[in-house]
Amino acid sequence: MLENGVNAFDVIGGPVVTPSSFAKAAAYLQQAYGVEFPKEKFAILFELILDEGWTEERFNRTLKWFLKTKYNQAWTIADWFQWNVKLYPFAWVRQHCHKNGLREVDFIRTLDVYIVDGIRLYKMKDGIDLPLKRDGELWSRKKHRSMNRKGFITSHASADHKWR
Repeated sequence: MLENGVNAFDVIGGPVVTPSSFAKAAAYLQQAYGVEFPKEKFAILFELILDEGWTEERFNRTLKWFLKTKYNQAWTIADWFQWNVKLYPFAWVRQHCHKNGLREVDFIRTLDVYIVDGIRLYKMKDGIDLPLKRDGELWSRKKHRSMNRKGFITSHASADHKWR
């Protein structure tokens, strides 16, 4: 499952979304679209969100995304569950590079890198900054260890690359 990525908002954690956030969202949506939506629609939406254990962080970010991207007042409940931010393990990086003939070091420079529970996870740079610990040490050492093509661990002297 992790090779296909994990929703970043499932690993961020935080307090569960509250009824006051639901009320605020309902008011924002009705104001933004100029329509009074049926209370039953909101009740179903919020019940599904609570069933999935959404956090305040995920709910607020999804609400902002929704207001920026859904131009039509005829939205469906399913629309709320279309957006996520994927984090991938190193196996995904390696597979992507092998498939596309890229060097891993070059591809990683195009990604956001986070540390979650001691594991490096990668995300395409898309302007979305997550409240997770960033990995800023990847190329800060003059020497780093890596595996060569035969699987042997080697040490390399490198230029003093620093990237985040």
